[in-house]
Amino acid sequence: TSGEAQYDGTTSVIPGARLEYVTISPYAEFFNNGQQVAQIFRMMADINNYPIYMHCTGGADRTGTVAFMLNALLGVGYDELIQDYEFTTFSIYGARDTQSGTYASKFMGMENMLYYVEGKTLSERVENYLLRVGLTPEEINNIKTIMKG
Repeated sequence: TSGEAQYDGTTSVIPGARLEYVTISPYAEFFNNGQQVAQIFRMMADINNYPIYMHCTGGADRTGTVAFMLNALLGVGYDELIQDYEFTTFSIYGARDTQSGTYASKFMGMENMLYYVEGKTLSERVENYLLRVGLTPEEINNIKTIMKG
């Protein structure tokens, strides 16, 4: 409009970075896309892919689901996970909380899916889910090692 170049979404705006798209669904539907979930977490298991910047259209639902699962895997406490999720209220799409409204029921659907995965802790449940969709114990360990430094 003012002569500025428009971003076309086919290259990274970060010099030297690789742009890779992975299509997933948010919340409980995330659990139906095992191959895409495995692809995302496999990227996180390879130190050569770092730094990783993940985003979706609004930076709330799909990104929030991946962030929730990653942080749960790393052992972040439930209260902190909920607080982080509720910060997505600042996305372009507005209010999200775990108590009321459309997004609360979607979020609870995701939580319910995790309830049915074996494990005593949320971290164990996420790890078992990732194993179920095809990640190896080594890949999961790599993610934890990379993220925890």
